[in-house]
Amino acid sequence: MKLFAMLAIVVALYFLYRLAFPKKTELPKSNENIPKKRNDETSIVGQSRVVLGYRSQPPPTPATASKSDNSEEKADTFAEENASEPMEIDVPAEYENESEEPGNEDVDTNEEAEELRQTLGSEAELAAGFSYEEMDLAVEAVSQPESENEAEAAEVLYRLEHTECVEQLAAVSPEKALRIKSLISLHVQSIELTDEENRIEDTSDFNIADFLS
Repeated sequence: MKLFAMLAIVVALYFLYRLAFPKKTELPKSNENIPKKRNDETSIVGQSRVVLGYRSQPPPTPATASKSDNSEEKADTFAEENASEPMEIDVPAEYENESEEPGNEDVDTNEEAEELRQTLGSEAELAAGFSYEEMDLAVEAVSQPESENEAEAAEVLYRLEHTECVEQLAAVSPEKALRIKSLISLHVQSIELTDEENRIEDTSDFNIADFLS
Protein backbone atom coordinates (compact mmCIF):
# COMPACT_ATOMS: atom_id res chain seq x y z
CA MET A 1 0.00 0.00 0.00
CA LYS A 2 2.83 2.44 0.79
CA LEU A 3 4.54 1.65 -2.52
CA PHE A 4 1.32 2.39 -4.42
CA ALA A 5 0.91 5.69 -2.53
CA MET A 6 4.49 6.77 -3.32
CA LEU A 7 4.04 5.91 -7.00
CA ALA A 8 0.82 7.95 -7.16
CA ILE A 9 2.54 10.94 -5.55
CA VAL A 10 5.45 10.79 -8.02
CA VAL A 11 3.07 10.67 -11.02
CA ALA A 12 1.01 13.58 -9.65
CA LEU A 13 4.12 15.69 -9.07
CA TYR A 14 5.33 14.97 -12.61
CA PHE A 15 2.06 16.18 -14.18
CA LEU A 16 2.05 19.28 -11.99
CA TYR A 17 5.61 20.00 -13.04
CA ARG A 18 4.68 19.72 -16.73
CA LEU A 19 1.74 22.04 -16.20
CA ALA A 20 3.84 24.56 -14.32
CA PHE A 21 6.77 24.49 -16.76
CA PRO A 22 5.50 23.63 -20.24
CA LYS A 23 7.91 23.17 -23.10
CA LYS A 24 8.95 26.46 -24.72
CA THR A 25 7.60 26.96 -28.21
CA GLU A 26 9.62 28.72 -30.83
CA LEU A 27 8.50 32.29 -31.42
CA PRO A 28 7.66 33.28 -34.98
CA LYS A 29 10.46 34.84 -36.96
CA SER A 30 8.48 38.02 -37.31
CA ASN A 31 9.16 38.73 -33.62
CA GLU A 32 12.88 38.81 -34.29
CA ASN A 33 12.39 41.75 -36.68
CA ILE A 34 10.34 43.79 -34.23
CA PRO A 35 13.24 45.98 -33.07
CA LYS A 36 14.12 46.80 -36.68
CA LYS A 37 10.57 47.85 -37.56
CA ARG A 38 10.17 50.18 -34.58
CA ASN A 39 12.01 52.87 -36.58
CA ASP A 40 9.30 52.73 -39.22
CA GLU A 41 6.57 55.07 -38.04
CA THR A 42 4.05 53.66 -40.50
CA SER A 43 4.15 50.20 -38.90
CA ILE A 44 3.99 51.35 -35.28
CA VAL A 45 0.29 50.62 -34.92
CA GLY A 46 0.49 47.15 -36.47
CA GLN A 47 3.60 46.31 -34.53
CA SER A 48 2.02 47.52 -31.32
CA ARG A 49 -0.92 45.22 -31.96
CA VAL A 50 1.39 42.28 -32.25
CA VAL A 51 3.12 43.19 -29.03
CA LEU A 52 -0.15 43.79 -27.24
CA GLY A 53 -1.51 40.49 -28.53
CA TYR A 54 1.54 38.67 -27.20
CA ARG A 55 1.33 40.42 -23.83
CA SER A 56 -2.40 39.90 -23.56
CA GLN A 57 -1.79 36.26 -22.75
CA PRO A 58 -2.01 35.53 -19.02
CA PRO A 59 1.40 35.12 -17.42
CA PRO A 60 2.07 31.53 -16.41
CA THR A 61 3.69 32.42 -13.08
CA PRO A 62 0.51 32.97 -11.01
CA ALA A 63 -1.02 29.80 -12.45
CA THR A 64 2.12 27.91 -11.51
CA ALA A 65 1.97 29.15 -7.96
CA SER A 66 -1.69 28.23 -7.57
CA LYS A 67 -1.19 24.79 -9.09
CA SER A 68 1.83 24.11 -6.95
CA ASP A 69 -0.15 25.17 -3.89
CA ASN A 70 -2.94 22.80 -4.88
CA SER A 71 -0.44 20.01 -5.42
CA GLU A 72 1.00 20.54 -1.97
CA GLU A 73 -2.48 20.48 -0.44
CA LYS A 74 -3.32 17.29 -2.34
CA ALA A 75 -0.06 15.69 -1.29
CA ASP A 76 -0.74 16.56 2.34
CA THR A 77 -4.30 15.27 2.13
CA PHE A 78 -3.13 12.06 0.49
CA ALA A 79 -0.53 11.53 3.15
CA GLU A 80 -3.05 12.13 5.94
CA GLU A 81 -5.45 9.57 4.47
CA ASN A 82 -2.73 6.94 4.31
CA ALA A 83 -1.33 7.73 7.74
CA SER A 84 -1.93 4.81 10.07
CA GLU A 85 -2.08 5.08 13.82
CA PRO A 86 -0.32 2.46 15.94
CA MET A 87 -2.64 -0.26 17.19
CA GLU A 88 -2.36 -1.81 20.60
CA ILE A 89 -2.64 -5.60 20.48
CA ASP A 90 -2.59 -7.78 23.56
CA VAL A 91 -0.92 -11.11 22.83
CA PRO A 92 -1.39 -13.74 25.54
CA ALA A 93 1.72 -15.57 26.63
CA GLU A 94 1.86 -19.08 25.23
CA TYR A 95 3.77 -22.00 26.67
CA GLU A 96 5.55 -24.43 24.42
CA ASN A 97 4.50 -27.36 26.57
CA GLU A 98 1.55 -27.59 28.89
CA SER A 99 3.86 -28.88 31.58
CA GLU A 100 5.66 -25.48 31.62
CA GLU A 101 2.55 -23.67 32.83
CA PRO A 102 2.61 -22.97 36.56
CA GLY A 103 0.65 -25.48 38.63
CA ASN A 104 0.43 -28.14 35.90
CA GLU A 105 3.28 -30.37 37.07
CA ASP A 106 1.10 -32.42 39.41
CA VAL A 107 -1.67 -32.67 36.82
CA ASP A 108 0.74 -33.93 34.15
CA THR A 109 2.23 -36.50 36.52
CA ASN A 110 -1.19 -37.84 37.42
CA GLU A 111 -2.17 -37.96 33.76
CA GLU A 112 0.97 -39.92 32.89
CA ALA A 113 0.29 -42.40 35.68
CA GLU A 114 -3.27 -42.86 34.47
CA GLU A 115 -2.08 -43.43 30.90
CA LEU A 116 0.37 -46.07 32.12
CA ARG A 117 -2.40 -47.81 34.06
CA GLN A 118 -4.56 -47.86 30.94
CA THR A 119 -1.63 -49.23 28.95
CA LEU A 120 -1.22 -52.14 31.35
CA GLY A 121 -4.95 -52.84 31.54
CA SER A 122 -6.21 -55.83 33.51
CA GLU A 123 -2.90 -57.69 33.12
CA ALA A 124 -1.49 -55.70 36.03
CA GLU A 125 -3.79 -57.42 38.52
CA LEU A 126 -2.88 -60.92 37.36
CA ALA A 127 0.83 -60.58 36.59
CA ALA A 128 3.04 -62.54 39.03
CA GLY A 129 0.36 -62.49 41.70
CA PHE A 130 0.65 -58.76 42.41
CA SER A 131 -2.43 -56.83 43.42
CA TYR A 132 -3.69 -53.77 41.63
CA GLU A 133 -2.51 -51.55 44.50
CA GLU A 134 1.05 -52.85 44.20
CA MET A 135 1.06 -52.30 40.45
CA ASP A 136 -0.35 -48.83 41.03
CA LEU A 137 2.63 -48.04 43.26
CA ALA A 138 4.99 -49.26 40.55
CA VAL A 139 3.30 -47.11 37.91
CA GLU A 140 3.42 -44.09 40.21
CA ALA A 141 7.13 -44.64 40.90
CA VAL A 142 7.85 -44.83 37.17
CA SER A 143 5.90 -41.62 36.50
CA GLN A 144 7.38 -39.59 39.39
CA PRO A 145 11.15 -39.10 39.77
CA GLU A 146 10.81 -39.01 43.56
CA SER A 147 8.40 -41.45 45.15
CA GLU A 148 7.94 -42.48 48.77
CA ASN A 149 7.41 -46.14 47.84
CA GLU A 150 10.41 -46.65 45.57
CA ALA A 151 11.58 -49.78 47.38
CA GLU A 152 8.24 -51.56 47.07
CA ALA A 153 7.81 -50.41 43.47
CA ALA A 154 11.34 -51.57 42.64
CA GLU A 155 10.53 -55.06 43.96
CA VAL A 156 7.39 -55.24 41.81
CA LEU A 157 9.27 -54.15 38.70
CA TYR A 158 12.11 -56.56 39.46
CA ARG A 159 9.76 -59.53 39.62
CA LEU A 160 8.01 -58.35 36.43
CA GLU A 161 11.23 -57.45 34.63
CA HIS A 162 10.78 -59.79 31.66
CA THR A 163 7.00 -59.65 31.44
CA GLU A 164 4.85 -57.89 28.89
CA CYS A 165 3.68 -55.39 31.48
CA VAL A 166 7.13 -53.94 32.09
CA GLU A 167 7.91 -54.01 28.38
CA GLN A 168 4.80 -51.94 27.70
CA LEU A 169 5.80 -49.45 30.39
CA ALA A 170 9.33 -49.15 29.00
CA ALA A 171 7.99 -48.67 25.45
CA VAL A 172 6.11 -45.51 26.45
CA SER A 173 9.24 -43.32 26.32
CA PRO A 174 13.03 -43.57 26.76
CA GLU A 175 12.72 -41.71 30.06
CA LYS A 176 10.31 -44.32 31.42
CA ALA A 177 12.64 -47.14 30.31
CA LEU A 178 15.59 -45.55 32.15
CA ARG A 179 13.45 -45.03 35.24
CA ILE A 180 12.38 -48.70 35.26
CA LYS A 181 15.98 -49.81 34.82
CA SER A 182 17.16 -47.65 37.72
CA LEU A 183 14.41 -48.98 40.02
CA ILE A 184 15.25 -52.59 39.16
CA SER A 185 18.94 -51.87 39.83
CA LEU A 186 17.95 -50.35 43.16
CA HIS A 187 16.17 -53.56 44.17
CA VAL A 188 19.10 -55.72 43.01
CA GLN A 189 21.47 -53.67 45.17
CA SER A 190 19.09 -54.07 48.10
CA ILE A 191 19.08 -57.87 47.64
CA GLU A 192 22.86 -58.01 47.42
CA LEU A 193 23.20 -55.88 50.52
CA THR A 194 20.81 -58.13 52.43
CA ASP A 195 22.65 -61.26 51.35
CA GLU A 196 25.97 -59.76 52.40
CA GLU A 197 24.60 -58.88 55.82
CA ASN A 198 23.22 -62.42 56.27
CA ARG A 199 26.54 -63.95 55.22
CA ILE A 200 28.45 -61.81 57.69
CA GLU A 201 26.00 -62.74 60.42
CA ASP A 202 26.38 -66.47 59.69
CA THR A 203 30.16 -66.17 59.71
CA SER A 204 30.17 -64.44 63.07
CA ASP A 205 28.19 -67.29 64.61
CA PHE A 206 30.55 -69.94 63.24
CA ASN A 207 32.68 -71.68 65.89
CA ILE A 208 35.20 -74.32 64.80
CA ALA A 209 35.23 -75.86 68.28
CA ASP A 210 31.75 -77.17 67.66
CA PHE A 211 33.13 -79.36 64.87
CA LEU A 212 36.20 -80.54 66.80
CA SER A 213 34.40 -81.66 69.88
